[in-house]
Amino acid sequence: MKKIFLFLIFISISFVFYLFRADQDHDERLSKEELLNHVYKNVQLHLKEAKDKNLQLFLLLDTNQNG
Repeated sequence: MKKIFLFLIFISISFVFYLFRADQDHDERLSKEELLNHVYKNVQLHLKEAKDKNLQLFLLLDTNQNG
């Protein structure tokens, strides 16, 4: 029970920091546009990281370099 409680506190704190980073004008309010921009930016970052990682993995596996 204590572990679940600590986990929920951790998730809550993480969410607050996430919202703080998304609040671009620092008015302590999160507009729809700020949230959408933040989510879009994170999705783009994750897609780039996945693309780069997959390319590296492909190059490692493609030993004869024939694609």
